[in-house]
Amino acid sequence: MHSITSLADKASLPRRTVQYWHDQGVIEPVNRDPLVYDDEGLILVRLLAGLTQLRPAIQAVKEIARILRLCLEEDESVPANVADAFRAARNGNEAYFGITPELLSNPGSNEDEDEDDFWPWTFGAVGESRLQRAVVECVKDRPHLGVTVVNLTYCFNLHRQHGIVHQ
Repeated sequence: MHSITSLADKASLPRRTVQYWHDQGVIEPVNRDPLVYDDEGLILVRLLAGLTQLRPAIQAVKEIARILRLCLEEDESVPANVADAFRAARNGNEAYFGITPELLSNPGSNEDEDEDDFWPWTFGAVGESRLQRAVVECVKDRPHLGVTVVNLTYCFNLHRQHGIVHQ
């Protein structure tokens, strides 16, 4: 079990950031008295930590957390390449999760849109060569597009202290 301070330390984030995510309902404790989070909460915080340098609005953080929870829960709506990447990372294999800027700039679903319309703005890759191909595919028509890639292997390895985020 992890306190807010422990989550912050293990994700290399300021405590205030994790506290803010708690206050805004981005992360949910497994127990409120005492306030503690399980390992899935730590994994979620580590996944979100990779996006903090982009300074997304809280609504975007909430939407990304919702998407990441679907991945962690192995929801059937998760595309195969994303599900494969999360599964590989959970098993200790090298895997990555990518997000394009559209997801950060268009948080939440419009009432007229499909609730799962965010999947085209994400991708998963198992291994660095597949990561390279996925990024090339993602930016082929938009060469100046910035893609954020989170190292899932780091996020799932709760014993590692530092991870890698590529942009």
